[in-house]
This record gives sequence, structure tokens and C-alpha cells, in this order.
Amino acid sequence: METYYEDFEVVHVLNEFCLIDAESYERAYRHPTAGRLQPGFYVVSWPGETRRRRFDEYADFRGPYARIAEAWTVHDRLEIEARRQRPCPRLPPR
Repeated sequence: METYYEDFEVVHVLNEFCLIDAESYERAYRHPTAGRLQPGFYVVSWPGETRRRRFDEYADFRGPYARIAEAWTVHDRLEIEARRQRPCPRLPPR
């Protein structure tokens, strides 16, 4: 059985190395290019078909947003745009 992931995830960065993910788990993150992230809410995405969602150098953090509602607005906008860019699945011939 394959795990389904959305393209984007809203997380809450608590301090310089700790965040709460979408499933309410406390996770460590390390982001060598962005360095320490400011506390707040972020929208995170990963490239392509990433199977293991780690909060590392492959994660793209957008934010910080002061309120979770702001992060969800960005999340929803990005999800809609990503769906528009995906090709529609073809139905089998009858």
C-alpha cells in the first residue's frame, strides 16, 4: 500500500531546531541553506516524488507566517496551482 502525501504541509516552527508537523508530532529539522528558521508557521514542500518526508536540505520552507490561517491560505493556493499543472489521468477506453 502506498502512502499518499499532499504536495504541501503546514508546520509550526517552535524554535531554531524544533517544529510541529501536520500530524502534531514534534520533529527536529535541519536546514543548512536557510539556517535557523524564525518561529512561526511555514508551508513546506519537497521535490518530486520524495518518499521520506524529512525536514532537511530537501525541504522548501515558505514563511514565516504569524498566524496559522495565513499559512493555510498559502497552502491552499499552492495546492490549487499544483493540481492545475498535473496532467489529467486518462480513462481507459470503453
